Amino acid sequence: MKSNLLKFIKTLITVLLILFVFVGLFKFISYIFNKQWGIHAIFIFSIVINVFYIFKNGIRKCDFSWDKIKEGDITNYGGVAFFWLIVMLCLWILYFFI
Repeated sequence: MKSNLLKFIKTLITVLLILFVFVGLFKFISYIFNKQWGIHAIFIFSIVINVFYIFKNGIRKCDFSWDKIKEGDITNYGGVAFFWLIVMLCLWILYFFI
């Protein structure tokens, strides 16, 4: 019981810390690039996260099955993270030029 509570508190503090870091980075990027460019920070964060999981898990040929892509679990499959990286880059380019 006590171990579960400590694990929950540790997870909660980690999530809050990551949230504060992302909010701080988002505000910093919004401040640098103006308010209208704040949406680009969201694309940058998602691209960085996908690149991290690509390096962490590696890209394997078996990661490119439709079931794994449909599930969208980038934390376990580097190929799925690569697929979503390409999707996010395409969306970012479309948003930038429209």
